[in-house]
Amino acid sequence: MKNLIIGGSSKIGRNLNLTSNKFDLTYYKNKISNGILVNIKDKLSNQLNLDKYSTVIILSSITDPRICQENKTYSENINVKYTKNLISECIDKKKKIIFFSSDYIFDGRQGNYSENDFPNPINLYGEQKLKIENYIKSQSNNYTILRISKTFFQDFKTDCFLKNIIKTLKNPGNSVNCIEKQVFSPICVKDIADVIKKVVKSKIKILNVGGPEAFDRKDIINLVAKKLNKKKKILILKNEKIERDSKFKWPKDVSLCTSKLKKIKNSFISINKIINSL
Repeated sequence: MKNLIIGGSSKIGRNLNLTSNKFDLTYYKNKISNGILVNIKDKLSNQLNLDKYSTVIILSSITDPRICQENKTYSENINVKYTKNLISECIDKKKKIIFFSSDYIFDGRQGNYSENDFPNPINLYGEQKLKIENYIKSQSNNYTILRISKTFFQDFKTDCFLKNIIKTLKNPGNSVNCIEKQVFSPICVKDIADVIKKVVKSKIKILNVGGPEAFDRKDIINLVAKKLNKKKKILILKNEKIERDSKFKWPKDVSLCTSKLKKIKNSFISINKIINSL
């Protein structure tokens, strides 16, 4: 049987390159070649033949934490209400569920979080992801939850933190702003695709999906600046000031312990290698 990816037109979905005789991808607003039009507000079985699939991989969500915060009702509907309905239908049809969660379920006080560490989100996006994690665990025994760290892409065209850093450094001026502390475990989308292939038939329940190295955002700025030969002063902005100004909480250190991941995948695309290819 095939596997179904809900949210195949998302930034990650479009770059997974999993369209084959084993995976079908869905889209909503952004049409993709050979994709299936699906609106998650509506019953899934009214839009496609769910019996064709053994596993349903759920990428669909609003993933920008700031947008979630600014549009609470809308994001709650998409990220929680409709996603729960989708999951319930898959459970009724006895399908395995692979759900894309986030490192933002952690509060960022500790870092190097393992799968067993206690989730404690400090913003709405993290709360929404945790609600779905808990719902899946309470309703099903046939699932894998992937806690995804910040993702980068090899093409330098797809919007992500790395593209934004490159764009900022290429802009005129002698300085660049950077939050005081924001540590994460960046992972390439190609590695995420490899992980999906490996967990489809596995019995893994929860898996941290991040790169093997943790970086502070200012470390990556320095690496890109060096490669581009851009001598710019980094103006450090205090986390507390950013939060007061934006009325939004950013976890300081959501780096992930990936020892469990390394047992099923032993090689990763280095962000240093991608930066050096600029």
